[in-house]
Amino acid sequence: MPEGDTVHKLAGYLGPALQGRQLVAGSEVLFLSACHPETPLEELSDKRIIRIYALASRLLGRNTRGGPRVTRMANDDAARLWAYGRAGRPCLQCDAIIHSVKLGKALRSTYWCPGCQRAGSSITKTD
Repeated sequence: MPEGDTVHKLAGYLGPALQGRQLVAGSEVLFLSACHPETPLEELSDKRIIRIYALASRLLGRNTRGGPRVTRMANDDAARLWAYGRAGRPCLQCDAIIHSVKLGKALRSTYWCPGCQRAGSSITKTD
C-alpha cells in the first residue's frame, strides 16, 4: 500500500497503477471503489488512493487459498466477480453492459461498468 511520499510519486491512471502492483483483482477493486480505470491518479486524494489500496489488500487476503477468486459475496448463482471477465454481459448491480479495454504498458485487460464507474465521477482530491 502506498504511504506518505510514495502516494505522491504515483502517476498515470488508476487502472494500470493497480495492475502494476500485481493485483489480480484490479478490475474488482476499481468496481467496488466506483472508480473508472482511466481516472488520472492526480485527481484522487492521497486518502482515497490509500483506501483503494487497503481494499485491494483485503480482497487479496480473502483470496489466498486455492480455488476460484471471489469478490462478490452474494448468495446466488449470478457470478463470483463483479466486473473481471464479464465484458459484454450486464452489470450485476445496474444492468449496464460491462466494458473492457487494455491499459498500461503491459496492455492488460481491465473491465468496468459504465453505469457504476463513470469517467470523472470518482471522489476527487476533496475526499
